[in-house]
Amino acid sequence: MDAQQKYGSDRLDDQFVLPIKRDLEDKYIEESRRKRNKVNRAAKVLHFKVNSAILPECYNSTIDIKSDSWCGFQTIALLVKGDEDAFPMVKADMLKALENYAAVYKDKFHYDIDELRTVVSYGRDLVKPYPPCPMDYWFVSPCFVQLAADTYEIPIAVYSNDESRNMTGDLVYHPLLDMPHIRPTRSIRPIPVVLHHVNHYHWATVDFVKSIEMIWPKIDYFSEEMNKQLNPGNLIRTFCRYLSIKKDKKSNQAAE
Repeated sequence: MDAQQKYGSDRLDDQFVLPIKRDLEDKYIEESRRKRNKVNRAAKVLHFKVNSAILPECYNSTIDIKSDSWCGFQTIALLVKGDEDAFPMVKADMLKALENYAAVYKDKFHYDIDELRTVVSYGRDLVKPYPPCPMDYWFVSPCFVQLAADTYEIPIAVYSNDESRNMTGDLVYHPLLDMPHIRPTRSIRPIPVVLHHVNHYHWATVDFVKSIEMIWPKIDYFSEEMNKQLNPGNLIRTFCRYLSIKKDKKSNQAAE
């Protein structure tokens, strides 16, 4: 009994596809994929101008956050807890981390710990509906970015849609990567999250394409120096080995 008699002609076609048929199918699949990608790019939703350092092919769309003055903490809540309304929980987490690392922040970053504690504490016990947040308690960079990075053991990339340059031609607001200063307790590869500053008063983020490798901005100088002092080799062993990070030209020239 031959294969066609045993399985039937239809089953045989499923098991053994002719090369010509396979080529046509592959071509059709590839053309369909390109059409879908073209449609997706055309339908990309942009709530704000994305920094040009984030290439268009690296993200699907922007993710806007409610403009109710809690947006910085809300963006962190969305990124780490999946819900921007969970920002009171984020504040509680960050407050706990602040107490753990207060000495480090004071000695290495010269942060005003009392001021940080006041801002982070404000609103952590709120329940819906959330009232507007006074400007004195807004999320600002770099101090709260570093605290969030240490709280959740994740690198945080900060971008701005203001790409203006100064008299010497340098960017006024450089994209920067803030790194946790502690060794991660989790074994998973830490992928950075993005905080995107919008029009100088709002925070939001972007939805990345996971299959495309992102080139991340240079590491914030103070964040890198703190890692070198507290945990020599920590960045290379835990984060940098998995990430493509832009090098600081000045550092490279100095090394040469």
